[in-house]
Amino acid sequence: MAIDTRSDTWKDVSGWAKARLAKARSALESDATEHEQTLALRAQIKLLKSLLELPSAAPTKTESEVAFGIEPP
Repeated sequence: MAIDTRSDTWKDVSGWAKARLAKARSALESDATEHEQTLALRAQIKLLKSLLELPSAAPTKTESEVAFGIEPP
């Protein structure tokens, strides 16, 4: 299933993710960030980047398509 990047929903999701990504990057660059917090921020950044890359990701098959050998349209 493809993501409609022109939809209001995706615009809201991507806007939220971009704002969180900027905040996480800023916190990561801070000298006051502890090592454990750095690890958590790096994981959060990786997750947010993955979310933003979803529209360009290859489509995956559903469980039914795999189980029954159905090819998506």
